[in-house]
Amino acid sequence: MGDNYHDHQLLLAEAARLYEKYGIGRPEPFNVFSFMFQENEKNEVNLHSRFLRALLDYRKPGTETRENLEDFLPHVGVKDFELCGVETWREWGKIDILINNDKQAVAIENKIGAGDRNKQLRRYNKKLKECGYSDIRLLYLTLDGRAPSENSVGSLAHKCISYEEIIPWLERCQKRAYDEPKLLELIVQYLQLVRKLTGTDFRREYMDALKKLCLEENNLVLVRHLIDAMAKSIWDDIEYEIRSEDLGLPDAKVRKDGLEYKLNEATKVLLGVNNKGIWFGVYCLKEDHPEKYDKIKEALRNVDGGEQEDKEYPWWRYAGVEIKPNKITKKNINMLSDKEERKKVAKKIAEDVKELLGAIEGITW
Repeated sequence: MGDNYHDHQLLLAEAARLYEKYGIGRPEPFNVFSFMFQENEKNEVNLHSRFLRALLDYRKPGTETRENLEDFLPHVGVKDFELCGVETWREWGKIDILINNDKQAVAIENKIGAGDRNKQLRRYNKKLKECGYSDIRLLYLTLDGRAPSENSVGSLAHKCISYEEIIPWLERCQKRAYDEPKLLELIVQYLQLVRKLTGTDFRREYMDALKKLCLEENNLVLVRHLIDAMAKSIWDDIEYEIRSEDLGLPDAKVRKDGLEYKLNEATKVLLGVNNKGIWFGVYCLKEDHPEKYDKIKEALRNVDGGEQEDKEYPWWRYAGVEIKPNKITKKNINMLSDKEERKKVAKKIAEDVKELLGAIEGITW
């Protein structure tokens, strides 16, 4: 075997080492937040705003000190805020989180999945002014630090913060809870969820390491070869299943994107793939073999699912399977990597080809 094979083996070995190092594929540890909100881990109101406000308002037993709050304000750029008489609220006047004293207010709009409502931040600012607050700070908290819509904020001064930016603060909250095991565990699990949502957990390090590996020397070419080889596996499986049906077909000509069975000089059974998925049909050029073309067309008239004819195919249709070997997507790669899934797809296509051949037997060979 040549150097190319050796390079592929080295690349696979290094990728496997990274896969093992970062624990990819291992079950995620139990997370109470993910369990309770398994339908929506991005629940702003009942999960994130509720827990963040609880951390901000937290006082160590027997004290009135709120160290988490005192740490949070400068961390997000809120300076010169008087802590005497400070209070925290959730859903005050529809504001997700409000921190206030007699004259100052910090309004935190927490946006993870939802979009801005009409004039949302402007309405909050107006309401706080009407309540007598002369110093109002608007914070816009999102997963990626994006800006609010112009309709929502207008020309008001505001600060955008990402969840990734508050991770160091959450880590310090975790350290401060060293002597309270139950709270400590909750913060650990919440941090785990935030890292997952922001892509800052071990998976980012894994992807960064893979990216670096792919960009070394000619590794990107090797990656492309590996993906092509994986895509070819579905055609190998289909050929095996068709051969298992003992249909009397000649040996297949394996093409880059499919299979070809030559029945005679005029007719072929072809399997291929396009942007919509795997397809199969009977090839017969109408211009050169009009009589045979018409006979095939008539014989297959009642075979389910035929697409509109063209001058080369009296009958063809999509295979009705989810695998699209020419598409590099997570879903397709996962399906192609699953031996049982490939076998199921291949078997279905082989059975459909058998039905097709049964309908044209005697016409083509």
